[in-house]
Amino acid sequence: MKRTKPTVNIEIYAELQKLTNAVEKLTLKVGEASIKQEGKYINVKEFTERYKYSSQWQKANRGLIKNKLPYYQNKPGGVIRYKISEVDEWMAKKKKGKEHN
Repeated sequence: MKRTKPTVNIEIYAELQKLTNAVEKLTLKVGEASIKQEGKYINVKEFTERYKYSSQWQKANRGLIKNKLPYYQNKPGGVIRYKISEVDEWMAKKKKGKEHN
């Protein structure tokens, strides 16, 4: 019985190792993406789609003296951005306040 060289098995092992490493990296990236989602920023249109409140409602609540809708704007007249986690927290507080009135 003739023996084959083990190099074929080593090559297969090396390829499997590369694939395993690639899968591990992708798994980490998916995990990081879900963490980044919590810190994701959205614009006025995305806010309207997500929360079902118009741009006029958003503007009015950004302009409140107390308990303003949290937002970010680089410069006056610039693009408005909202951090999803902050808006969710603000909405929960606002809803809780209405329940106590």
